[in-house]
Amino acid sequence: MKKEQVKEHKRTQEKH
Repeated sequence: MKKEQVKEHKRTQEKH
């Protein structure tokens, strides 16, 4: 996974 994708994924989990 790209660093950007990982950041987005982490953000999504935090929002949830």
